[in-house]
Amino acid sequence: LSPAQVKEELSRGAVVLDTRDTAAFGGVHIPKAINIGFAKQTANWIGMVIDPGAQLVLIVTNEQAYEEMTVHLHRIGYDNIIGYLYGGMAAWQEAGLPISHLWQISAEKLNHKIESNRYEYLFDVRTPAEWGNGHIEQAEHLPLNALLRKAPDIPKDKEVIVTCGIGYRGNIAASFLQSEGFQHVH
Repeated sequence: LSPAQVKEELSRGAVVLDTRDTAAFGGVHIPKAINIGFAKQTANWIGMVIDPGAQLVLIVTNEQAYEEMTVHLHRIGYDNIIGYLYGGMAAWQEAGLPISHLWQISAEKLNHKIESNRYEYLFDVRTPAEWGNGHIEQAEHLPLNALLRKAPDIPKDKEVIVTCGIGYRGNIAASFLQSEGFQHVH
């Protein structure tokens, strides 16, 4: 799909599923896109985040990735795939359409924010078992499945930092929060 076609589908209520890695998504993405990178557990997370009846537009790295993702989506009952953004995010940007960013925070920077008490909300989205095995003392436990059912009842203009084990689930949570209108998510 051309950027203009994707924009039209979005105006009709389509959901953008961005399957690129966390760094690429963080650098630039379509506002309200959900980032679920292509990995072993992709199908599980898509099922938790996106309604099976949703009309989907995919952001992929190439046509082969699109073909592979559509196979995975069809296997789990997601059959309303409209297409993918031809030319990727470069085409979207060249068309002058709106973009968003999801800035990653290094462990060092997060530690500095915690030590200087310069953070507002810090959520750990890992499972209860993972949380029980150790966590950042100042973090609040908000498992990803709970967050996806109900976004936290906090002001949407405050900074929110989301952590997990390696960043994959944190990025899903952060992109979901952005899609829900949270403005300062890391």
